[in-house]
Amino acid sequence: MPDEVRRLVLVNLKELEKKNMTFQDVVKTCMEAHEDGFSPRELLEAGRLMKREVTRLKKFNLSIPEAVDYCLAYYRPPEIRKRFDEVAEQFLKDRSMKGCREKTMKGYRSFVRVVTHEFGEEEIDHIQQTDIEDWISESPYAPRTRANYIMTLSTIFNFAKKRKWCWENPATNISRPILDDKPPGILTPMQAAAILQAALDHQPEHVAGFAIGLFAGLRVSELCALDWSEIYLDRRMIEVKAAKAKTRQRRLVHISDNLAAWLAPYAECRGPVFYREVDGIKELLGPNRFGKDCRWLVGSDQVPTEEYQPLPVIVSPWPHNAIRHSFGSYYLGLTRNEQITASEMGNSPAMVFKHYREIVHPEDVDRYWKIMPPGGVANVVPVRPFG
Repeated sequence: MPDEVRRLVLVNLKELEKKNMTFQDVVKTCMEAHEDGFSPRELLEAGRLMKREVTRLKKFNLSIPEAVDYCLAYYRPPEIRKRFDEVAEQFLKDRSMKGCREKTMKGYRSFVRVVTHEFGEEEIDHIQQTDIEDWISESPYAPRTRANYIMTLSTIFNFAKKRKWCWENPATNISRPILDDKPPGILTPMQAAAILQAALDHQPEHVAGFAIGLFAGLRVSELCALDWSEIYLDRRMIEVKAAKAKTRQRRLVHISDNLAAWLAPYAECRGPVFYREVDGIKELLGPNRFGKDCRWLVGSDQVPTEEYQPLPVIVSPWPHNAIRHSFGSYYLGLTRNEQITASEMGNSPAMVFKHYREIVHPEDVDRYWKIMPPGGVANVVPVRPFG
C-alpha cells in the first residue's frame, strides 16, 4: 500500500472504527481502488467529497447507497424527457387508435387545449401536486368540472408513467371537490304525456323516439343510433348493439305494454328511428339536434327562429337528461329492484341508486306506465320510412 494512503488510513482510523470498519477492510478497499487506477490523491479527494455529501444526506436521513439507488431508478436521459404538450398529443393519438368515440375524443381535445395553456411547456415530470392544486383552486370552474379536470389529468399522468416519461402521478392524491348530491330532474306523468302529444302535433317523426326514451330509457346517443331492425315488437325487446352502447356491451331492453302501444303503428317501418324532416328532406338526428328539438318541443327554448317558433310551455327549464332520468326513477319505482333497473339501463346498481332513486309516489308510477296514445293506437299515425 502506498505510504500516503497508509497515512490517510491511520489518521482517520478512529472515524472508520465508528462505522464498524476494520483496518483490514480499509486496506482491502484501498488496494482494490489502487488496482483500478485510482491515485492516492484521487482517493483523498473522493473521501473529502464523500464526507461532504454524507453530511448533506444526513439532513434527510438517507445513506449514500439509498441516494445512488434513487438516482439510478429515476434518472432519465435527455432524449426521453417530454413536455406536457408532447405527452398530451401522444395521449390523444393513443386514445384515437384505441377506438374512443368522437364524443369522448371531443371532450379530451377540449381538456387538452385548456390544460396545455397552463402546463404545455413544462416537462411532465417537473409538474408537482401543488402546481395542479394551485391551478385548480384559481380556476373559475364549477366543482364538477374541477373534478373532471383532476380525473383526466390523472389519466394522462398514468399514460406517461407507463412510458417512463414520469415516475409519479401528482394528481393521484389531490382532494376531489365535494359535489352536491342533487336529485335527478324528472318529468311528471302529465308532463311526459304532454310531450308525446306535442310530438304528435308538431313533430310526428319524433313520436316513436320520444316514446322509446320515456318508456325504455335508452341514452340519447343510443336512441339516435337506433334502427327499426333492432326493435322486435313481436318479442317485446329492443336490442342495443355493443357498437352503439355507451358501455360497449350488448343489452336487451324490455318493451312495456304502453310502449308497445305507441310503437304498434310503426311495425313495418325500416331505417333509423330518430330523424328529422325539413322541407321534405330527411336527415339523421344527432344528440345535439335532439336536445335542441326537445327543448323547443317542451317550450323551454323560447327564442324564435325561422325554423323554430315558440310553443306552449310544458317544462321550463328543461332538466338535464330528463327523459332517461324519468324512466330510471319510474322503472325503479315499478320494480323496486336496482339490479333489474340497472340491467335495463346498461348501468351498475350503484349508479342506479345514485342517480335514479328520486322518490316517486306509487300513484304517479301507475299513471306513468299507463300513458297510452290518445284515442288508442289508431291515433298514432306512422310517418313514412326513412329513405
